[in-house]
Amino acid sequence: MTTTPPTPIMGRPDTAALLRTYSHIRDSETREEIFAREINPLLAAGQFLPFNRVPIEASNTLGTLTAEIAVRRTLSLLSTKRPYLKSLVTDFSDEPINLGDTIITRSVAAGVVKTFGSAPSTAVMTNYPVQLDKFLEVAFEFTVDEVAGTSRNLIEESAQSMQVTLGNYICDAAAALITSAFTAKTTTATASVTFNTLAEITKALNDAGAPTGMRSGWVNSAVALALKQDPIIGLSWDKDSPTAWGRWRNILGFSEIWEYPELPGNGINLTGFFAAQNALIIVVRPPQFPPATTSAKYYGKLTRISEPVSGFSVMYNVYIDAATWKIVCRVVALLGVARGELASGHRLVSS
Repeated sequence: MTTTPPTPIMGRPDTAALLRTYSHIRDSETREEIFAREINPLLAAGQFLPFNRVPIEASNTLGTLTAEIAVRRTLSLLSTKRPYLKSLVTDFSDEPINLGDTIITRSVAAGVVKTFGSAPSTAVMTNYPVQLDKFLEVAFEFTVDEVAGTSRNLIEESAQSMQVTLGNYICDAAAALITSAFTAKTTTATASVTFNTLAEITKALNDAGAPTGMRSGWVNSAVALALKQDPIIGLSWDKDSPTAWGRWRNILGFSEIWEYPELPGNGINLTGFFAAQNALIIVVRPPQFPPATTSAKYYGKLTRISEPVSGFSVMYNVYIDAATWKIVCRVVALLGVARGELASGHRLVSS
């Protein structure tokens, strides 16, 4: 009996063929390009990737691809679901490095306008040493049945979970540095924060000589509630925010003000932090390949995965447990955080 193949739906990509093509590519940069151009838009649109339609490879190559694509999706979501990371100096690279190494991150000051023909000014660059002292891991696993036969969208479920876990950890590490080292502060009761409070903070940053570009703010949920009740601030509410948290844009020189529910009090009654981009610094690098440092064989997959827009890079580690056939995946990275220009940060504290 001859079976007539199904008629393809016009405009819908053959995702099974796309996965097969992706699985046979060995070059990491080419995979990165195909993911960004072909696969990530499908995931962002809610497309289900049919690993169960390629059963011959589902428990092997394509099975481990489920984890890899989930990691790539995670890095993509970090750029969209955690956009306030852009409000800090971020130094991301795929350069492998050792735990404890120090990276010199530079921030360039604004240029000087002069009369035509004047001698050029020397670029003013400030070096900030950042030690990568945190060795991070986010791990998860898939069973063979889940990969080959489930109707759940494993990639999106895993990626959403990982980006929340990883994003929260990175932001919390930076927020822990918002202490009395930033001496400038405004003290007011949480419920009393208004447009006038923001105006005072803007003036204080201007008087301190903080850069005017890329200023932003983080506020806890109590302050966010006060801001939501201010009709003037309400005019800057971002209706297109990609998260459920409050977000205001382009207000009093701040490109963004974010509700950050996990903002720590840090023992100083901290309720908000307003700063130029160079106040806090985040550096992320993938670690060295273990075989390169120990000359030992590793029976699994080790590769670096990068997000092409931000450059955020991690070590991707996946293997199949010999006893259970579970596909175990780990995202591994080195993190360092540091204070930058102290005059560029202003604390909001409760009385």
